[in-house]
Amino acid sequence: MTNDPSKPQADDAATAAQQSYPPPVDFRLLMSSFAGQAMASLGKIANPMTGKTDVSLPWARYFIDVLVMLEEKTRGNLEKAEHSDLESSISMLQLTYVDTAKHEAAPPDGESADGEAEGA
Repeated sequence: MTNDPSKPQADDAATAAQQSYPPPVDFRLLMSSFAGQAMASLGKIANPMTGKTDVSLPWARYFIDVLVMLEEKTRGNLEKAEHSDLESSISMLQLTYVDTAKHEAAPPDGESADGEAEGA
C-alpha cells in the first residue's frame, strides 16, 4: 500500500465520522426528544435502543409530565410557535396516553372483563 497523501485513507473516513458535531441547542429539539420518548413508551414508535415497540405507561406519563413542567416553567418566555408546538405535543400525547391506557386495560377479544372466555 502506498502512502499517497492525495488519496483519502480508510482511517480518514472513520476519523471524519467520529468528528461529527451535535446539532445546535434548540428548544424544539429538547421538546421533541421528550415527545419521542413518550411516543416510544406508548408503543407508537420503536424504542431507539432496542428497536422494539413496547408499552410502558409509567414512563409515558413521566415524559408527558416533563413536557407539562417545561410548559409551566417556560410560560411567557417562549416564542409563539414554540409555545404552540409544545401545547400541541402535550395535547396529542395526553390523548394518545388515554387511548393506549384504555387499550391496555381492555380484555383480549373473546374474554369477559373478569378474564373468563365468553360462552364458557
